[in-house]
Parts: sequence; structure tokens; C-alpha cells
Amino acid sequence: MKLAHLFTALLLVIFYSCDNDVKSDDFKTDSSGMRGEVLIFMDDFYWQREAGHEIQKYFNRNLHGTPQAESILEIRNYPLKNFNRHHKANRNIIYVKIDKAQPKFHYQILKDKWVRNQLYVEIKSPSVEEFLSFIQTNGNSIVELFLLEERKRVATYFNSLKSEPAIKKIEENHKLQITFPKDFKIGENKTDFVWATNERMVTRQGRTFDLQQGFFIYYYPYVSDSAFYLEKLIEKRNNVLKKHVKGSTDAVYMTTQMMRGYQPKADTVSLNGKFAIEIRGQYRMENDFMGGPFISLTTLDEKNNRVITVEGYVFAPNSPKRELIRDLEAILYSLEF
Repeated sequence: MKLAHLFTALLLVIFYSCDNDVKSDDFKTDSSGMRGEVLIFMDDFYWQREAGHEIQKYFNRNLHGTPQAESILEIRNYPLKNFNRHHKANRNIIYVKIDKAQPKFHYQILKDKWVRNQLYVEIKSPSVEEFLSFIQTNGNSIVELFLLEERKRVATYFNSLKSEPAIKKIEENHKLQITFPKDFKIGENKTDFVWATNERMVTRQGRTFDLQQGFFIYYYPYVSDSAFYLEKLIEKRNNVLKKHVKGSTDAVYMTTQMMRGYQPKADTVSLNGKFAIEIRGQYRMENDFMGGPFISLTTLDEKNNRVITVEGYVFAPNSPKRELIRDLEAILYSLEF
């Protein structure tokens, strides 16, 4: 049985379990569960062996750029017999059944199957071998599906809390649109550079810490495609942030962590249908101890012949950073021009 291309259709179509009734979702409650959490229903016999180890390998991959190891998603396993009404309300579910009585390999993706804002993936296989073949070919795509759904949920939330005055100011001054949540305040708004932050205090284990999420927008004339090489993007980043993002003195400024094992990584992505380069890494403050993860998106504005970068960073000592970074992802990926 050929499994290599089975998942292609899944990325093109998400089936909606609405029984042709476009209003059926009106009667569903909202999904539950923690942000970034995926429930995987799979019997212990398989979960504790090769089949389970294979799927865990994809979901337990570390998020690049965080100082402490954090997986890209949080997975929780339950045996199939525990798949009950309570669990069916979760936001992210993978149901895996391996049974030789299964007549043929089966998979499906359902959006909002039992509750609103839910993503459900079902895989039924007559053998471990066929399941492994499917996961080895499509594991990354399945993970990306859940990551995209998580980002969409955050984007929907921020869209309900956006600051229209800030959005209008950025559009008028910089000829671009970006979702601007009300909790973020513009600290710097210059000809070709914007800096906005959300600063607050958090308490963990009886201690209080500063927490800051921030994002930048900067742009410059497009000259050639070499502007999108990783080394060129980091060089530009360092120059811009040295000029605009300073600490207590001019000798303290933001730059990129380039130590071995911490170097930034780049991927080609789609930004609202446009080519973009996504970079994840760590920043540090020169001549200071502050640092943390960052994510940036760089794309080409052909109409205005400019390269645009939007970037988010987190400062949250002794705190998990995955969902804080996901917040910023949702903001950055809303960029339009």
C-alpha cells in the first residue's frame, strides 16, 4: 500500500463534521485544554514501543531559540479505553488505533468535530509497519497542522482585542497593516522603525519577575535577492537594533547570540501568500546579561521596493517561553501591505 502521498490531501482540505448543516456549530461549546497541548489516544502497548516512540519524536522536538529546552507542543497520552466525553472536548486530539482487524489504512482530519475550535486527527492502521511508514512520511506535516491551528486561535483572540488607533497610526506612517493588541504600547515610531512592548510583572514560586514581549518593524530598500540570505539578515538585524534598541547606556544594545549551539536558524515560509524568511534564535544585550528567544519574518514589498522585517522577542527569566513566542508569531504573521 502506498502511503508516501496520503497526507497531501490533508493539507489541502480539512473536512468539517457538520452533516451539511451550516448552523450546527451554533450548538457546540468551545473546546477546552491548555494552549499548545495535544492529547494522543493510543494504547499503551504501542505507545511504549516503536509506534509510540516514532510519533513522540516529532511532537517532542525542541523549539529552537528558547534558553531552556521546551518542546514545540505538549503531548499527553491516554489509552483508547479512556476516550470519553470529557476528552472529546479538548482542542487538539490525535486518535490512533492499530488493529489487524482494521480492513485498510484509514485517516481523516476533522475541524470542530465535537466542539468549536477543535482539530481532530484520526489514524487507523492494520499494522505497525503501515503506521510507521505513514508517520515517517507525514509526521512533520501533522505537527505543522497543529502548530498552524494554535497560531490561528491566538490570532483570532488578538483580533478581538486589537487597538484600532495604533493600527491606523502604523498604516499611515509605514504603509503596512499588522494586528496590534491593546496590551502593546508603541515606544518608538520613527521613519523606518517601530518598537512596541507589553511589559508586566509575573509571580512564580513566590518570586516576582519582569516579563516583556516586544516586536519591531523595520524596512529598507530592496537591492538584490542577497538581502534574504541568513548572514545578510543577521547583519542588518544587528545594525538596526544597535542603533535603536539600547539599554541603560549606548554601550548596552540588542544583538544576536552567535555562540555555537545557539546560532539562529532560517526557514522559507508563506506569509499571507507571499515569500518570507522566518528566523528563530536568541538575542542578547551587549555588555549586559539580558537575553531570550526571538522570531523574525522578512519579506519583499514589491510595490514599494523595500524589504520588510517584523520581529518579536521575549524577556521572561525563569518562565516558560513557548506560548509567549506563539503570541508574537500570531502578530507577525498578520502583516499585510
